[in-house]
Amino acid sequence: MTLRRATARLFKQAAGPTLTAILLAVAACSPQASVAPAAPPAVPVTVGDVVQKEVPVNIDVIGRVEAYATVAVKAQIGGELKAVAFDEGQEVKKGDLLFRIDERPYASAVSEAEAALQRDRVQLDNARDVVRRYSDLVKKEYVTQEEFDRISASAASLEATVRADEARLENARVQLGYCAIRSPIAGRTGKLMVNRGNLVKANDDMPMVTINQVEPIYVAFSVPEQQLPEIKQRQAAGRLVTQVSGTDGGATIAGELSFLDNAVDTTTGTILLKASFTNKQRTLWPG
Repeated sequence: MTLRRATARLFKQAAGPTLTAILLAVAACSPQASVAPAAPPAVPVTVGDVVQKEVPVNIDVIGRVEAYATVAVKAQIGGELKAVAFDEGQEVKKGDLLFRIDERPYASAVSEAEAALQRDRVQLDNARDVVRRYSDLVKKEYVTQEEFDRISASAASLEATVRADEARLENARVQLGYCAIRSPIAGRTGKLMVNRGNLVKANDDMPMVTINQVEPIYVAFSVPEQQLPEIKQRQAAGRLVTQVSGTDGGATIAGELSFLDNAVDTTTGTILLKASFTNKQRTLWPG
């Protein structure tokens, strides 16, 4: 009975949300109410200092390894392949001999051009001597001006012939030089496509061998175009570090962003980027 009177008095004095709290408190005093659960244990709190520092922004994408440079070696002249100076898969340096084509026809062409040049030079020297002699005679009117003009024209024609001979000789020497095919880059040779003894054609569709430069090497990847403004902004501020790791979870290799394409691919909404890596250990491989 006393409990009810206390409830009535509190009800008169309280209103709104306070009423609910009071009624719950009264109910807890009832003999039928269950025992409240124990309070949870205290949670430890660690206090640290606030530090302001730069946080890297990472973009994770899938990339593909590309050779730094690729050269499809082709013959610039035709002839019999006399020698192959490397093994498949061999590392070659820039300027190393790769192939040698039979040079006899081209050496003969050089000799022929040299002989023609020598013959015409002799004729030109003789024509110049005649012009000098006739220049004195025409002044003394021992020969006509018409005759002198004819001799002068002949000498000028021989001068043009000599210049043409020199050009033909230079071309013949260039053709002879093409008999030795050398590596234009340092890299690794691929599969040999033509063997010794075969006839090769100039600028054939199929290359004789393909060389890939793998040191340094590229990794190409694409990112969404929405990230392009931030990439450009950060690239303008300094070098952007690029890290690559294989699908097998191997070691991470660090490189540097070196290429940003000049257009967004409208079909995918992405832009192509490339990072270069020194690849001293040949960890990265084209493809």
